[in-house]
Amino acid sequence: MNKKLKSVLTISILLSGIFITKYANADSISPKINNYKKMNEKELSKTLKALDKDQLLNDVNEISYLIPRTGFSSIAADLLGRVDEFSSEELIQEISDESNTEVFSEVLVELYNYKANTSKNTSKNNSELKGLLKDDKTKKSVKKKIILDSSFTKEDEPLLVELINLNDESLSSSSLKKLSKLNSQKAKEISTKLLSDSKTNERLISQSQKSISKELKESKNKAEISSFIKETINRFNESTSQIVKDSAMYSLAELSDLDAFKSIINSDADKDLKVYAIDVNYKFIDQLLDNTSLSNNDLTFVLECMTILPINNAKSKLEAINKNVSYKDLSKQLNEVIKLIELNGMDANNKWNIK
Repeated sequence: MNKKLKSVLTISILLSGIFITKYANADSISPKINNYKKMNEKELSKTLKALDKDQLLNDVNEISYLIPRTGFSSIAADLLGRVDEFSSEELIQEISDESNTEVFSEVLVELYNYKANTSKNTSKNNSELKGLLKDDKTKKSVKKKIILDSSFTKEDEPLLVELINLNDESLSSSSLKKLSKLNSQKAKEISTKLLSDSKTNERLISQSQKSISKELKESKNKAEISSFIKETINRFNESTSQIVKDSAMYSLAELSDLDAFKSIINSDADKDLKVYAIDVNYKFIDQLLDNTSLSNNDLTFVLECMTILPINNAKSKLEAINKNVSYKDLSKQLNEVIKLIELNGMDANNKWNIK
């Protein structure tokens, strides 16, 4: 199995050896399938490779009744290694077969998308697979897998909007995230309406905040950004949902705006969220320290940030500021922060393009 094939397996798995655990009554399982539980990973892989494609699908589906999701990795890899043996139509038929297990169907979604993405004929744009999203018989977990793994185009926007309007915790939030990548303005408009609807579920609220943040970061509309900061802080303060609270802070941190950054540090958010905000927005601290007319309030803000997350890059600039007589009232705090950076400082994260 080459590295490319293995890399597309996105099932959350701990890769230890597979030892099949029995999950069904032995009397209801054929002796052949029941025998699989005695095999280790290597033996199982060898046995499956010897099967023709129809028997392979049948046996893997039955095996999926016997093992937990976290033990399905190598079996999925064996299937992926033979993906060229299956037509797209055959895979769709198997994915839509209600008698198949969820985990087996989800692996088949991966196979279908891998086949579509590596095929020279991509004109259908996974349309058959995405068509299953409209089928009430398709299991919800399989629909979510299709949304997460599939590529969507402008033509798919009506479908994504339809899924968003379901107000389903998993399908709607995943669909809004996809729409946000396709059309951030449209996603923002939908998200704004969702946030004003008291019936919107917490995961959809969470994604709505992130979608609005993404569009505003691109548009840089200062008036809308200011309004979004105020509304998001209010939602953070009023919500009892940790999901909503966390996403509120993340959406503000990702906004890449100084006022949004300050609102996080001045909030009652958990320290971990403030650490993330400082890591992402250190460029603003750097800019403030370079300001020759730095106010006491802004210096106090910087020092608070450096107390939460000491960053080496700020040390020399703080030392220079500490020599300025106009900041004598903050000299003690400056010395304490400089010492803290010396002891526990870390380098600024270049990932966020601080310069």
